[in-house]
Amino acid sequence: MEVRQSPTTYRHIRILRNPVPAHRRCAAYQPRASNAPPWVNSAACGRALKRAQQPVKSMSQSIVKNLVHLIFSTKHRERTITDAVRPHLHAYMAGILDDLDSPALTINSVPDHVHILLNLDKDRMLSKVVMELKRGSSKWIKKQAATFRQFYWQSGYGGFSIGQSSVNQVTAYIAAQAKHHRKKTFQEEFRGFLQRYEVEYDERYVWD
Repeated sequence: MEVRQSPTTYRHIRILRNPVPAHRRCAAYQPRASNAPPWVNSAACGRALKRAQQPVKSMSQSIVKNLVHLIFSTKHRERTITDAVRPHLHAYMAGILDDLDSPALTINSVPDHVHILLNLDKDRMLSKVVMELKRGSSKWIKKQAATFRQFYWQSGYGGFSIGQSSVNQVTAYIAAQAKHHRKKTFQEEFRGFLQRYEVEYDERYVWD
């Protein structure tokens, strides 16, 4: 039996798991006098030893679901995402996220920013995923037309975790971006997210 430093307690019997044969450990708990405590007996010892000898069950895999509402804008919020390139940009970004094992549930954009709901891979940092997503999509869009040669994403981003129960609501919100921004700017929208999630921020470093 494997040697473990920490003891395991079963009811009132304290047993240290060690290579001593089970029958000897059990014998150590036999009552030596008629006035011995009632819980010190071979039956109780036997049950405890039986439980101690059972293999420890462990999870065969780690199951994680990290749903993130990701938001970032173009550099200086330039209105450079056109209707013609938009669906192709979304598809390309979805491909990058698939390659990063962080699939997108939905993607939508307006001329100056993008919203993505993704399932972040448990072994990847969000900052690394965003970096690869921006780098890959920026290189791609620059090749689509001369008008995109100076295309850049902003340096920062916003990542907000959501629960499974909010997926439909967030999906609908992302799908309705064009409607939302008839009355609200990207900056107003983003401030609202920061306030809703109680994120402290400095206006001097949020926008770029």
